[in-house]
Amino acid sequence: HQLPHVPYHDSKLTLLLKHALGGPTLTSVVVTLRGEREHALETIDSLRFAVALSRLENSPEHNHMDAAAEAVREVDGRIAAVEERIRRKERWVTSLLVRHDPRHQRGEATVAEEKVTRSEVVGAEEERRELEELLARRLLLLGR
Repeated sequence: HQLPHVPYHDSKLTLLLKHALGGPTLTSVVVTLRGEREHALETIDSLRFAVALSRLENSPEHNHMDAAAEAVREVDGRIAAVEERIRRKERWVTSLLVRHDPRHQRGEATVAEEKVTRSEVVGAEEERRELEELLARRLLLLGR
């Protein structure tokens, strides 16, 4: 029992591959042939299919790796911009903190009051949060 012949342009395979065969992708097709006489018609049809495919000209826009690299470059640009805003906005603030020891008793060797100088970076808290989000997104794009 032999299956009926289906021209390649009407085949389910061609329908399934229509985006790969004529869309914005790079496609490789391997056509396999049989040398036996009983497969001659099928072999000729396969060769015709291969010739028709070889005449197709696709214009790939860009592949997945290009898209991922472009996304990383875009995030890197945003990271650089946020880092620059942080450099412009951040500043060191120094304050004097006076701590009292409520348990201190007169005559002890310790002091009742201690003055501590405290310095901290302030002024770009929102930008720091944005930078953390961008760095996390970059790691995700890189698959880490």
